[in-house]
Amino acid sequence: MQALWRQRKRGWTECALLLAAVYGGGAAVLRGAAAQAVSGKDWFEVEVTLAKSDFVDGDEGWEVIGEAAELRAESSAISALDDGSHLWFFSAPPKFLGDVRDSFGCRLTYALGHYHSDSAGRQPTMVEDLVLISDLHNMTLLRSGVIKPWTYSSNVEVQLDGSGHWTHAITGDTASDDDVRRALSSLSGLLVRGGYYHGPETTWIKDVYMGKKQRVQRVNPAPPSMRPEDVQVPPSLGYTNSLENDIRLPPPPRSTRPRPPPRAPDSAELESGDVVSRALYDDVKDLKDELERSDQQLRGVVAELQGRLAASQEENRRLRGALVEARDKGDRNGELADARTRNFKQCEKSLTEAKVCVCVRVCMYVSVCAREGANLLFRTGVLWT
Repeated sequence: MQALWRQRKRGWTECALLLAAVYGGGAAVLRGAAAQAVSGKDWFEVEVTLAKSDFVDGDEGWEVIGEAAELRAESSAISALDDGSHLWFFSAPPKFLGDVRDSFGCRLTYALGHYHSDSAGRQPTMVEDLVLISDLHNMTLLRSGVIKPWTYSSNVEVQLDGSGHWTHAITGDTASDDDVRRALSSLSGLLVRGGYYHGPETTWIKDVYMGKKQRVQRVNPAPPSMRPEDVQVPPSLGYTNSLENDIRLPPPPRSTRPRPPPRAPDSAELESGDVVSRALYDDVKDLKDELERSDQQLRGVVAELQGRLAASQEENRRLRGALVEARDKGDRNGELADARTRNFKQCEKSLTEAKVCVCVRVCMYVSVCAREGANLLFRTGVLWT
């Protein structure tokens, strides 16, 4: 009887552990001894995995941003090659992005190294190693110093909260818990640096993991009754032991912990432990949709205004060209008028000179005629005498 009780007690304990893991939230994965009973404690730890990439089935949607060769997946890792001092990053797929507020306080871990590298006789480039981007909140958080210089294989672990030494890209200020939580509420990009050296290098990354350890309250079954008539076996267990008709085990006690209220899709758990209601979630979603529609309308108006501005600029250029052409024609007409004036004055001068010349010649001719007449009269008078 005692042996049968111990066997069924283990079954109830395993069921309780599984139920606790399910109500613990997320995709709970029991890790070996973490799911075993611990003497003297009323809780155990489960590993809550929110997202991970082991690259067993390929690149899993990871991409390369920057000047690097094509991404390759092999040996449970992905790698890319550059041919010089280029800055480039591994970009995470959608399963790491979006509304990932549940990852606040989690660990982001990965392994990164180089198959080969060439420093070109210079120190490694000193820029950020991790980048969190939120387009919705216009926020970019940076994390530097996670990869030590001249280290060709590193295991990285960074906390996704204010203690993770995140900084704002624009101001350089240290990011608070609220800043990290806002970025994770609408995460648009998760970038891991791959370009470190000034010469050619091939960088690999593997075992990318986002998750945390969570404590789960242990559920202990009530001690068995020593009276056979008080012991009952739940019919759903379906045991086939020959003593089943003679021994009845009591049902497991109900947990005294309150069941968490149902959560709306993509709802957020506040610091106080409250859960956002479905109505508030729907209102926020409707507001977000309205903002997106307004943004699209504004983008259309901006595009139309830009088109009108381009047309007005083109008309302005055309009018400026016509004005320049008119000015050129005016300048040419002015030059022609000046030339006509000069020609007229030259003609008047020439006419005046001609008149003077004619008058002089007439006078000379009259003088000659008078002289000749006088001589003729003198010779005539001599002849008469």
